Amino acid sequence: MKQPKRLAWIDYVKVFAIFFVVLVHVDCSPLCTKVLKAFLMPLFFILSGYLFSYERNPKYKPFALKRFRQIIIPYAWISAVTYLLWFFVLRKFGNNPNDAVAWYVPVAGTFAGMPPLLVHDIPLWSLVSFFVVEMIYYPLRKCLKSDIGIAAIAFLTAWGISSLLPDISPYLPFALAPSIAGLGFYALGRLLRTRATHTGLGNAKSNLVALAALIAFVISLKYNVASSFYKGLYGIFPLYLISAVSGAWLMIWFSKAVSAGRSEPGLIRFISTGTLLVCGFHLITLALIKGVMLFGFGIPPAELTDGIFRGTAVALVAMALTFPIIYVVRRYARFLVDK
Repeated sequence: MKQPKRLAWIDYVKVFAIFFVVLVHVDCSPLCTKVLKAFLMPLFFILSGYLFSYERNPKYKPFALKRFRQIIIPYAWISAVTYLLWFFVLRKFGNNPNDAVAWYVPVAGTFAGMPPLLVHDIPLWSLVSFFVVEMIYYPLRKCLKSDIGIAAIAFLTAWGISSLLPDISPYLPFALAPSIAGLGFYALGRLLRTRATHTGLGNAKSNLVALAALIAFVISLKYNVASSFYKGLYGIFPLYLISAVSGAWLMIWFSKAVSAGRSEPGLIRFISTGTLLVCGFHLITLALIKGVMLFGFGIPPAELTDGIFRGTAVALVAMALTFPIIYVVRRYARFLVDK
């Protein structure tokens, strides 16, 4: 299936989602964090699956090489940059577990793709996971010819690992624990692509489905514990699956509604094309904000980010501070992200 033009709603949902990633890491409210973690990473995998096309990628090897350039190369150089900042600056300040981390732990984590070891820039685990998911999905879909089948196998496997090996799953190499669940959501995204309907708030059926999704999300969230996708820990997995799918659906529905009949602002397109860089550098900009406010104005980080309103403000500033990085890389070093 060919995609004749860029879909504005995808840009909107990517912008909302990457902002929520920053907000999660601000850690301003336990409830806010629990809500966002319930669907955020599944949403990214669903979007990636939605955008995948065999027509644009007819052969596995060229596809693998292209995705290696687009994902693993940025993963490597961003990890190197943030590691140097962590080693020489960030680990010397604050009173947290990172202070006692040996210099070689993030290096080992980068090469092994183990999320908990990426203490210098934990969000980078997602890049490894996206690559692993796509490398598995491409041949598997050719063999099984069923996205529902792939999703079922992936979810059952993820459920089993999280239930039987909760202490081991975070340390599986190449982010395998979250990648297995991610594979299921990726397959659901591809299934959504084949059955997509571009509707927004004005469609009664779409609104009814959104209402049902909201109810399902609230109920599943209420009765499940907080999840940790990057560790492969989901609480009660069926409840997590419900909250993930319903939450992702709500974000897609809302983004379609927001973008319907409107010209796409340049800022939305700019942020959407720079989500990888926001992902890789927002912890650095967050640390910069906290450092300036602490040493310049005497405001402790806990007080700075206490509450949803303060947390949202800090998250917005932290994301905005990544914009110069996006601009410089895309204008002068585009090869680093191969866009």
